[in-house]
Amino acid sequence: MPFPEMSCSQGLQQRESAVPPGPSMDVSRNERLPLMAFLPFGLALVLFANTFWSGFVFDDVHQILNNSWIRDFRHLSEIFTSDVSAFVGGASNYYRPLMHVVYAGIYVTFGPTPWAFHVVNVLLHSAVTIVLFVLVFRILKGSYIGGHEMKGTAALLAASMFAAHPIHTEAVAWVAGLPDVGCTLFFLVSILFFIEALDHPARSLLLHVGGALFFFAAALFKEPGVTLPGIVLLLDVTWHRDRRPWSFWILRYGTLTLGVALYAVLRFNALKGIMPHASESQFGLWRAFEVAGAAVWRYLAWLVAPLKLNAFHTMESSTGFPPILAFLGLPLVLAWALWKRSVPLILGIGLLFIPLLPALYVPALSAGLENPWAERYAYLPSAGFIILIAIAYTAVRRQVRQAHLLTIALTLVIALFGVMTISRNSVWKSDLTLWTDTVRKSPNSGAAQAYLGYALFASGDINRAIQHYQIAIRLKPDFLDTYNNLGVALALQGRHREALPVYLEGIRLRPRWALLRTNLSITLSALGAFEDARVEAERAIKLDPLSAKAYHALGCALGNLGRLNPAAEAFKHAAELDPYDDLSRAYLDKITQQLQTRQ
Repeated sequence: MPFPEMSCSQGLQQRESAVPPGPSMDVSRNERLPLMAFLPFGLALVLFANTFWSGFVFDDVHQILNNSWIRDFRHLSEIFTSDVSAFVGGASNYYRPLMHVVYAGIYVTFGPTPWAFHVVNVLLHSAVTIVLFVLVFRILKGSYIGGHEMKGTAALLAASMFAAHPIHTEAVAWVAGLPDVGCTLFFLVSILFFIEALDHPARSLLLHVGGALFFFAAALFKEPGVTLPGIVLLLDVTWHRDRRPWSFWILRYGTLTLGVALYAVLRFNALKGIMPHASESQFGLWRAFEVAGAAVWRYLAWLVAPLKLNAFHTMESSTGFPPILAFLGLPLVLAWALWKRSVPLILGIGLLFIPLLPALYVPALSAGLENPWAERYAYLPSAGFIILIAIAYTAVRRQVRQAHLLTIALTLVIALFGVMTISRNSVWKSDLTLWTDTVRKSPNSGAAQAYLGYALFASGDINRAIQHYQIAIRLKPDFLDTYNNLGVALALQGRHREALPVYLEGIRLRPRWALLRTNLSITLSALGAFEDARVEAERAIKLDPLSAKAYHALGCALGNLGRLNPAAEAFKHAAELDPYDDLSRAYLDKITQQLQTRQ
C-alpha cells in the first residue's frame, strides 16, 4: 500500500529502501478505480436475475408478510430496542435492527411484492463484488511474490468468482439472507477504510471515523460484524512499515472501541443480556467441539467444491475429516501467515476464519444438531477464501510458462460456478421447489418435513400437507410452528375438533405465541364457543398489540356475540394495522350497514 506522505526521518527512509518492498501500492492520488471493477457487478446481476421472479420462501413469510414493524417507519424505536423476533412476541439472541429498517424501506416503497426484495438483495451482492475487487486490487497490486508485481487481473478474477460462487445462492436468492449480504458489504468497506487510514495519516480522522461507522453498521446487520476489530489488529501486527504516533493508534482503536461499546449497550438493552437465551450443551463439551470442528471442514469443502447444496443440512452431510485437525490447524495457519508478514495472506486467512467464529458457537450448535450449519454463514468468510485464491493464482502464474492457460482455467471454473448458481437459484423460486429438494436430500429432518407441509398447503394440496405436518411432529415434536400450521390445515378442511387439541398443545409448549392464540380463537368461533374465542383473541392482542389478524379474530367473536359496535372497532383496528386486509374492511362495511339498518 502507498505511503505518499512519509512521517519518518530520512535515515529511516534510506533504511526502508534497502529492504524488498512491502505490501504497498504506489498509487497516485488521481488514479481511479478501473472500469473493469463493474464487470463482476454486471456478472452478479446476470447470474441472479432469475431470482427476480421468485417468491417469498422459508422465513420470508414470517419476517416480511407477518412483520408489523416494517409496514411503516413508526416502529423504529421498537426495532432498535428489541430483539429480532420481538414483533411476534418471540425471544431471540439475535439483534439485527438494520435488517428491519431495510425491509421497512422496501415495504413502504413497493409493498409486499417479492421482486422488490429480491432486487435489493441482488444489488447488494453486486455491490459487494465491487468492494471486493477494490480490496483485492489494493492489497495485491504493488505486492511482490517471487520478485514479480501482481496485476489487476487477479482482482477481476477474484471478484468474478465471488459473484458466481454457488455457495452464495442461499444468502442472495433468499430474501431473509439480507443480513449476511448487508453485513458483508459494510464489513469489507470498513476494512478498506482502516487500510486507507494506514496509507493516509493526514486523513486518519475521517477514515477512522468512517471505518468505525461502517463497522457499526455491519454489526447492526448481523453478529459476525463484531469480529472486525480482530482482523484490523491482525493487519496492524503485519503491516508495520513505519512508526505512527500514539495519537494515531489511540484514534484507530478508540473509534473501534466506541463502536463496540455502543453496539454492546444497544444489544444489552434490547436483549437484556449479551446471549440471554443461550442453551447449555446436552451432548457434552467435547461433542460440541467435534460438531464445531466438523462445521469448519464443511464450510471449507463448500468453498472448494460447492456440491450437494441444501437448505437444511444435517450431521449426515459431515465431510468425515477429523474435527480436531480444524482446531489444531487454524492457529498454525494463522501463526504461519503472521511469520510471513504478508498483508494479503493475513487478510485472506483472517476473513476466512474469524467471521466464522459466531457460527461455531458451541451451545448453539449442540442445542440444535439437526441443522448445525448453513450455507449463508459462509458468505462473509468466502471473501477471505477468494483473496487466498487470488494470491495462489498470482503466485502460480509467475511460475509457469503458459500463464494464460491458468487464467483460462480459472475463467472456466467461474463459468461453471455461474451455471451452477443459475440452476441453484431455481430451487429457491418457491417454498414448494425449495422444500421438495430439501426433503429429498434430508428426509429425516423434522423441520424440512414441516416446511414442505407448509409449501403443499400454500399450493392447495391440503391432504399431503397434513401428512407432512404429522411426520414433522413425530420427528421433531418441539418444532412449534408445526402445531399452528397443522391446526390451520385441519380447520380449513372443517375439522375444527381435530384442530383444537393441536392448538392447545402448541400453546402449552409456547404460551406467549400470539399467532397460535389468534388461530385458536378463530377455531373456537367455528365451534360456537364465542366467549372463549373472545378471551383468546384479547390475550393474543395483549401479546402482540400490532397484530391485525388478532383484531380480526376479536371482531369475529364479538360479532357472533351480537356486540356489533366493539366488533366494528376491532375490524377497523385490523384494517388500520394492515392496509392489505380487505377481509376486515368487508366485515366492517357489513357491520356498518347492519348498524345503519337498526337505526
